[in-house]
Formats: sequence, C-alpha cells, structure tokens
Amino acid sequence: MNVEVAKILSPRGLNGSINVAVYSDRSDRFEVGNKVMLQGVEHRIVSAEIKGSHGIIRLSGVTSSDDVDRLKDSLIYIDEKDLNELPEGEYYYFHIIGSTVIDCMGRNYGTVQEILTTGANDVYVIHNGDKELLIPAVKSVVQKIDIATKTITITPRQD
Repeated sequence: MNVEVAKILSPRGLNGSINVAVYSDRSDRFEVGNKVMLQGVEHRIVSAEIKGSHGIIRLSGVTSSDDVDRLKDSLIYIDEKDLNELPEGEYYYFHIIGSTVIDCMGRNYGTVQEILTTGANDVYVIHNGDKELLIPAVKSVVQKIDIATKTITITPRQD
C-alpha cells in the first residue's frame, strides 16, 4: 500500500524545483536519496527544504517548470513498508480515515472523512449521509481503534 506524503502545488523557478504541501510530520521522509512514487513512477529525492506543512523539493526526472506543471495536483507517495512502526495506541491518519465509527451498542455514526489537527487533540470529521459529526480523538470518547476492520468504537458524550 502506498501512503500520501505530499501534494505537488506549483513549480518553483525554472529548474524543476517543486512547491509541495507536506502531509507528513516527519521531514526525514524527504531526505536526499529517498524513493517516492509519483503517478506510478519511482523518483528519488534530489533536494528538499521542508518547513512545517510546506516545502520545496527536487525529484529525479523532473527537470523543468513544464515538467512540474504537468504534475500539478499530483500526490507523492511512499511505500507503507517504509513507515516507522508507531507505539501502541498511535496510528497513521490513513489507518483512521475511511474507518466506520460505532458505539458500544453497534449504532453506526458514519465514516471518518477527515482529521482536523487542533492544539489540544485531533478531531475526527464523521460523515453519515448529509450529516457531519465532529468527534474529539481523546481516550474518554474513543474506546477502541481496530485498524484491521477499520472500525472505531466510541462512547458518545451525553449532552
């Protein structure tokens, strides 16, 4: 399985440098020599300057602003096997997004469509038809995450 780590935004200059939106909190994913996939083609990182959620990178085989223009809005992936193992109780976003959210009685609240990063904790954006529900990703609400079945069990707040 491939995991998204960045999205191509625009060219930076004329030599094939690329402005990217970074989806990884680990800048070491963009170290020189690392391999990435782009539109099904393997590339190597030639250079990278990552600052938070944005960066400027150069990839092997991408040598002009025209090359970058053709790749605009494309996603950059790494192979899941290249990810570091996380401590128990921590998950990559791709494990969470697409999961079905239920409570201990089996009531289905919908599917996680997005994760919002806030100062205190993440918030899962759940869609169920035309309804949207925000669930804080805290232990008092999220009881269990089963990545094998893509199911999240919650204890809903009683308001």
